Amino acid sequence: MKLVAINTPQSKFSVTAQIRLVGRIVYWNMQCTGPKEQPWHTQTHLGEDYRKNWQLWESDVLETFLQLRTHDEDIAAPYLELQVSPLNQPLALVIRKPRESFYTPLKLSFHSHSQLSETATQKQWSLEAQVSLPEELQGASLWGGVFACLQAQEREYHALAPWAPAPANFHLPQYFQRLIP
Repeated sequence: MKLVAINTPQSKFSVTAQIRLVGRIVYWNMQCTGPKEQPWHTQTHLGEDYRKNWQLWESDVLETFLQLRTHDEDIAAPYLELQVSPLNQPLALVIRKPRESFYTPLKLSFHSHSQLSETATQKQWSLEAQVSLPEELQGASLWGGVFACLQAQEREYHALAPWAPAPANFHLPQYFQRLIP
């Protein structure tokens, strides 16, 4: 799946993603390619504990929101937000109500691997991740979104499809897409 730039007419990055569901395990892969002249925007003081990396979203992040729905209009169902930085720093949150009720799951089987590479003119970030959906998520079909938030200055946002009113606010379940047909 190719992501599109949101409110960025001259996007510097190309971003693709793949999502696969096997039982309750989601396999999430992304690739991001951009110009080499600027380093990845990271926060070196953050670590490997997905429960402690608050404000990771201020760095470059690749992210996905995963929501199991009992029916297609079940936008009130909780969803899992996962973020990973170029330094492989993760963040995981269960969102019960966007921007109001959320928490970090105490136990979550979430593994990620970021790999950075460069050519003479471009830099690339590849992410391979897998997560076992927590018990709080119940339903038959997988909905959500896949996003990239890039650059410290002139922030770029990328999503699976043109996004709704607020480009920096992906917490809008009414715009989630079915990730697995």
